[in-house]
Amino acid sequence: MSPVLQESHWDLTKKVVVSVPGTKHSCDAKCRIAYSNDPERGSISLSIKAALANSTNSSDSLTLNICPEAIQKSSLVKRSNPNLCPSELSSKIRQTISGATAVSTLSIYLARPGIVLCPSWAKSLSSSDPRDSNFIAFAHICQSKSLRLHFARVQFQGEEFETLRKFCSRIQTLQPESFAHHRHGVVKRDPSIFKLSPPPYDEEQVSTPAEQADPPQYNDQPELNPVIGKRDRGMSHLHIYRRFQLSWPVDGL
Repeated sequence: MSPVLQESHWDLTKKVVVSVPGTKHSCDAKCRIAYSNDPERGSISLSIKAALANSTNSSDSLTLNICPEAIQKSSLVKRSNPNLCPSELSSKIRQTISGATAVSTLSIYLARPGIVLCPSWAKSLSSSDPRDSNFIAFAHICQSKSLRLHFARVQFQGEEFETLRKFCSRIQTLQPESFAHHRHGVVKRDPSIFKLSPPPYDEEQVSTPAEQADPPQYNDQPELNPVIGKRDRGMSHLHIYRRFQLSWPVDGL
């Protein structure tokens, strides 16, 4: 079987918007697709920069690494349609893009989520800003088994798109790319390393005082029976009778 590419090594790096089909999760990322043919190896990686909690750096790099063996199916479409790339995504990819047809989409279906490469000191990953939507979306993307990578077509030069198409057609036959992670101060982690903060406080969802009030305590005393009730009415009549006697004029006065 002939190699995917004639070049001994090929590396493609592009800006992408990554989305999870059927959800609103999407983030800006840098996509790196690498290939070497001695032996045939390849990988797809998606990277973002984020300000991590408990980090001494202003920002750290996080990478989702997708190995060929984890890919069940992939498809590359040169001109997307609104189903693949809705209008809100195409405008996010590049402000000058007129619509989905100016976007190429690589759809990837995984047997299992990819591997997260993160700083070696990190025991868990959370953003220093709980409202960092790009970090939140990237965390969900790392845990997903279905991804779409949206490229602005104007990024591709010469034969780059055709080379990418050949790579995608054979990616499942490739071996994982070797990478000395320890030399770069990063380690492999499962996507469960992400620890997302709870959603921001919303005053509209706060319960009313009536909803917050404790329920009435259980009263284990038996209800008064009818006999006791009659006795109370009898006491009331007796009280009226005594008032009547006191108010009656006494003879001789």
